[in-house]
Amino acid sequence: MKRLLWYAYRLRVMSGGEIASRLQQKLRELCLERRGLSRQITDISVPTEFKLPLRFSSFPEHLREYFTRQFAPIAQRAAGAERNVFSLLGLPAHDFGERIDWYKDPVTGQRWPDDVSAFRIDYRHQQKLGEVKYVWELGRMPWLLPRAVAAYLHCDARVAQGVLDDILSFIHECPPFRGIHWTSGLELAVRITNWTWALALIQNTVKISGDQWYAISEYIAVAAHYCMRFLSRFSSANNHLIGEATGLLIAGMCWPVFPWHREAARKGIEILRSEIPRQILPDGSSVEISPQYLAEVLEWSLCCAAVLRCQDEEIPREWVKRWQACARFLRTVSCGDRMPALADSDDAQILPLGLELTPTLLAGVLERAAGVLSPAACTEEVEFASWLFQVPTFEPNAIARDATTDATRGTVFLPSGLFVVTGENSKLLADFASHGLAPLYAHAHADALSLTLSTAEEDILIDPGTFCYHGERRWRDWFRATKAHNTVELNDENQSEIRGSFLWGRVARTWLERWTLGQVCECEASHDGYAPIVHQRRITYAGGDRYVVRDVVFTRKTRESRVDKVVIWWHFAPGELDLKENHIRWRGCSFECRLTWQVSKAEWTVERYFGNEEKPQGWYSPRFSARFPSPAVGIVLKDVALPVVCETEIEIAKLRCTESKEKQT
Repeated sequence: MKRLLWYAYRLRVMSGGEIASRLQQKLRELCLERRGLSRQITDISVPTEFKLPLRFSSFPEHLREYFTRQFAPIAQRAAGAERNVFSLLGLPAHDFGERIDWYKDPVTGQRWPDDVSAFRIDYRHQQKLGEVKYVWELGRMPWLLPRAVAAYLHCDARVAQGVLDDILSFIHECPPFRGIHWTSGLELAVRITNWTWALALIQNTVKISGDQWYAISEYIAVAAHYCMRFLSRFSSANNHLIGEATGLLIAGMCWPVFPWHREAARKGIEILRSEIPRQILPDGSSVEISPQYLAEVLEWSLCCAAVLRCQDEEIPREWVKRWQACARFLRTVSCGDRMPALADSDDAQILPLGLELTPTLLAGVLERAAGVLSPAACTEEVEFASWLFQVPTFEPNAIARDATTDATRGTVFLPSGLFVVTGENSKLLADFASHGLAPLYAHAHADALSLTLSTAEEDILIDPGTFCYHGERRWRDWFRATKAHNTVELNDENQSEIRGSFLWGRVARTWLERWTLGQVCECEASHDGYAPIVHQRRITYAGGDRYVVRDVVFTRKTRESRVDKVVIWWHFAPGELDLKENHIRWRGCSFECRLTWQVSKAEWTVERYFGNEEKPQGWYSPRFSARFPSPAVGIVLKDVALPVVCETEIEIAKLRCTESKEKQT
């Protein structure tokens, strides 16, 4: 019944053109099942001495010793007994055995089907086999590129051979259009990209035979054909479309061994020229709101730019402008070099670098790519990542400026609508943005007017994170719910209507009403998710590490109105929490937070949670697939006459040395 309801909801957001397009795709699927691929698609002609045209510049000599040491453990593991022990998406390390089973879920131990048509596998509506992201991540082989880098730096043919063997094993075990690894064009695009980079790095270290090049080239051609014939268009045109287009561009330009490679490259760049500026807003944020998916789109764009440079093609000027804006955005919203949690995040990387892709690292690479950060101002990690993404070294006269930070306390990002305030030791990020990318709003959360508060050392007021996608619907819904965020909930309902794991119905509209920036910062916004009742929130920076949050719930009706229940939610990072009357004191490892509130014209009570399983509340997912108990407090008002006002003062302070040591102990 739930499955049928999902299909009904999904059809409602489709236009007539999209329905017709999807029917055409179904016909293509039937043709592929019955007739297979045409000879033209698999007509591969591989030269005897084939080499990928993606050529890496010489590794910077002043970095060689440092990164040779950094990648030594990766090389040792790749050649050792634990070569197939991996941690996927935040899971504990798992031993996949001497021969990797590409279909086995590391959590449930169940095997995804490998002997049925990929077009008949419904991974969205099954629970038994587990979260499909895990087996997809196994198919992405996140260990592959770091090992290729290690082989390149150490000139290690054994490690390079292992990289080649994993690719050939996957090709042999996962034939086209069969099994779970052929259900998503995005996953195919990731493999096209990853394999191209890895093989370009090892092609001079290990002997790749003509038959092996042929097998890999055939896979790339068929994967590119899949991306072209099953593009994520119309309502599905989010970051998946950018990934699929990148797969087409890389297959077309780096694998000129199939007759229609120029058509693939042309189609890819045509889509990317329009989609990258559409999905990266002029202020540097993502149209999907999620910073993690912004990072993914940026990785795709950097890979495309690398391929275009190798072919002496021009980089679209609009991409360069977006890179500059994104660098500023990432430096502004991040705190302590942690990617802020907003909307969905699955922690995946397109090109796993072998080191963490932090906001500072990504911002540095973007500034290098845009020609506004001199090599002299780069860290070793930025230089390394720039080499891997093949970002050119600019001449000094081409450098516009070194990276600088904005001295003002507050920033409002337009058109996204995010508000950031920087205190003495803290940073507040308010989500005054829209719900996300219409019409599906796939990666959105029901978190209008929510906020987070962090220091460089630790998070304090938190966004709950994501935890899962397909595996556990109950938890998928809770982590997206209004009650899981630092905002106001009415009548136990979400501000926006959840209709599926990546599908929304009615959504809240948000208005950024006014703001003042400088040493005195204030911003006010409202949303209509509970129309005709309105929630309005004003955030004022009060100096030091003090903030005042004023919430007003009122109705646009002319006559007096009442509401059954109002809850102002506050979610804290794991730590000690003391609650007395209208005062909360939270203590972390290095800081404490004092939160005090006053409510006008209404009686209130307090609900306190910590890792409640039955009625999910008080949870925190700092990374995909992991969840931990954390303190949550709800200020509850029942049978309230509107308007009602709650004013909350938040103050951050460093713990005294003795308290900090006791806490750490």
